[in-house]
Amino acid sequence: MLPVLGGLLLAVPLMWPQRAESPDPMPMSTVLIYVFSVWLLLILLALFFGLAVRRWAHHWIDAPHAPVDDAEGP
Repeated sequence: MLPVLGGLLLAVPLMWPQRAESPDPMPMSTVLIYVFSVWLLLILLALFFGLAVRRWAHHWIDAPHAPVDDAEGP
């Protein structure tokens, strides 16, 4: 879901007004700030997701396992 969200957020500047469409176009500095902010947000979300998955996996790996019944010998 994160790549889809990133693609949608990075496509937002494509919908902003261009020079021919409006008298006050969006300045390029604003677009660059937006793009790099989204990029940083995606990096932070990926980091958070990675840490959450690591904690979740650690919880399941370190959980005590059910005892194995060795009563059935060969």
